[in-house]
Amino acid sequence: MSKTSQPLTITAVEPCRAGVILATVSGPVDLLTVDRFRTQVEALLPDGGVRVLEGLLELDLSQVSFCDVAGLRALLAVRDTATRAGYRMMITNADGYTEALIAVFRLSELLGFQPADKE
Repeated sequence: MSKTSQPLTITAVEPCRAGVILATVSGPVDLLTVDRFRTQVEALLPDGGVRVLEGLLELDLSQVSFCDVAGLRALLAVRDTATRAGYRMMITNADGYTEALIAVFRLSELLGFQPADKE
């Protein structure tokens, strides 16, 4: 099975404090999976117009096997939805390719991504 044929899964972790949503994304985030990605991640946010004062949506991308431009657009769309709900989005543990893609499009700040320190 190739890396891009892995199924997309979103695994939410119990929050360590109120207003924090931690989720690990596994599999590809690409043209074929972006609708499912958005639906699953946005389902983690409060619905019904509930807005928090200072929430955090942290997406761990360490298990993402592939991300393309459609995936970046989906991340931006999720960020917009999170912002409307009062959440700041933060991306952690992106692999080298995804990190480079974020850098090429200069989206680090918008996506709340801090590259890992290279030694």
